[in-house]
Amino acid sequence: MIDGMDGVEACWHFAGILGFEPQRKTLRTLWRLATGRSTQRRIEMVEQAMLVLSLGDMDIERYILFGEIFTDVGGGELKLSPKLEAKVQEEVERIKKEKANKKLPKPRMPVA
Repeated sequence: MIDGMDGVEACWHFAGILGFEPQRKTLRTLWRLATGRSTQRRIEMVEQAMLVLSLGDMDIERYILFGEIFTDVGGGELKLSPKLEAKVQEEVERIKKEKANKKLPKPRMPVA
């Protein structure tokens, strides 16, 4: 039983995902092919989402030739609104105070 299906039903299920009839294919082969196809579909969906998000900022020819969506990932300073910056600073200060008040245990020496 695979996901509530018997072997024959599972063969037809995976063959349906692949788009061909299951004759002369083992259940293991069909399962592996269907798993690979599902993984590839997920990869394509992620690529499509990334393409949509970067339409104005990408070199389309470079993507077609090499599959690279982003040529420069940036890394510059993150700009926050003053209100959000104040919240971040408050949290940083809270964490610093919490660490200062916490006494850390001394590390134990390993026994040889």
